[in-house]
Amino acid sequence: LAVRVDHSRFADSRFYTGSGIYRDTWLIKAGKSHFAQWGVGYETVSLTDKQAVLKVDAAIEGLSGVSASVNLALKDASGVIVAKTSAKAAASQKIDLKVRNPHRWNLDDPYLYTLEASIVAGGKVLDKAEVGVGIRTLEFSADHGFALNGRNIKVKGVCLHHDLGVFGAEFNRDAARRQL
Repeated sequence: LAVRVDHSRFADSRFYTGSGIYRDTWLIKAGKSHFAQWGVGYETVSLTDKQAVLKVDAAIEGLSGVSASVNLALKDASGVIVAKTSAKAAASQKIDLKVRNPHRWNLDDPYLYTLEASIVAGGKVLDKAEVGVGIRTLEFSADHGFALNGRNIKVKGVCLHHDLGVFGAEFNRDAARRQL
């Protein structure tokens, strides 16, 4: 396997940011029918102390001519299945998953569940994906700012771009400290 980077067609602006592969790289092998890359996601659509409803988004590639199902299982932090469901597989779908007595994710208690999604056809698992799930609500308002689980929180951060000026893609601790 050979990987080459050709940066000759792109004109850099402002600074030279380097060229090449400068982040972790993975080779992903998948069968014909598989979840798209980053194809399993979720959104908390309703949340009370008694029940949460998650809308799971599953994007599948290579389903043509395959009759399959998508199986979802949500495990708590100790590995116990707390919710599960199944649906006929489609290229892009949204599946509701109901969770009783949800443990809310928050800044003081970043509790995570694990969502296991699988594509099954003829009793055979064609692909699997795992996603960490924090059950919480997020609200953004021009008048009130950001709220996590109904509680307003100040968002603190910086606009930190990849480049460090003339250093390009090279990381320099002193330059990064100056930016911050």
